[in-house]
Amino acid sequence: MQPFHLAEQVKETYYHYIRSSFPIRDDGLRAEFERLVREEKLLWREPFVSLSRPYRPGATFAQLIAAGNLSLHIQQANWGFSELHTHQASATQRIAQGKNTIVATGTGSGKTESFLIPIVDHCFQAQQKGQAGVQAVILYPMNALVNDQLDRLRNLLRGTGVTFGRYTGDTPRNQEEAQARKRLPPDNMPAEEIYYRQDYRHRQPQILLTNYVMLELLLLHKGDRQVFRGSKPRFLVLDEVHTFTGILGAEVACLIRRFKQHVGLGTGELVCIGTSATAKAGGAD
Repeated sequence: MQPFHLAEQVKETYYHYIRSSFPIRDDGLRAEFERLVREEKLLWREPFVSLSRPYRPGATFAQLIAAGNLSLHIQQANWGFSELHTHQASATQRIAQGKNTIVATGTGSGKTESFLIPIVDHCFQAQQKGQAGVQAVILYPMNALVNDQLDRLRNLLRGTGVTFGRYTGDTPRNQEEAQARKRLPPDNMPAEEIYYRQDYRHRQPQILLTNYVMLELLLLHKGDRQVFRGSKPRFLVLDEVHTFTGILGAEVACLIRRFKQHVGLGTGELVCIGTSATAKAGGAD
């Protein structure tokens, strides 16, 4: 794609739309309009070009394994890369050490991988130790973000044995409801995914994708609370953490306290992670 050529095409298309929608019969007025469009930038401004430099390369998976930050099992997931950015490696090290972490860096810089890598590694280790139940809860402010992450996990965790699931208003209770709502599971759904709500009561995912409203429902409904039966979640992730401010922030803070009490977590036992592209910070802090 040639961006400047495409910009010219868009401008010309818009120009012809304006001319055909608002025709000017007077020759002098039409000539003045043409001059303003071509010389005075009446309808548009010049293209704004912003170049972003590549992110600084960091440690590789092999180096993080050698340093004891990750286990060999991490390479079973389908990451598609072997070298992390500096901020990803830094966040991975902090989270693996059990430190609360904020990942504040630009859009498209791999914030998700910054917390997924240590979480998935922990899930592998939990499997080896026989630790069942939910290991990580990831809260998103919008269901669209949950669905996007769900597609990512389908490719990432296929064949690994690390289980995951989405629990939102889009999650059907059973196959009959899925057929009625036209929300049947995709053909490429891996065995690791838990799709129906009824399955959560006897098969808890290691990674739970949800939002703060549904997390509250999970804590309130007697049947749904089975999702956390026998679980000791290690991680709580708040994606787009800058959105949880004001009254909403206070409500979510209370929800987190109730969540910790429900699963029996004490001080320092839950690693909290926040991500944002607009928070006034940089890297992993």
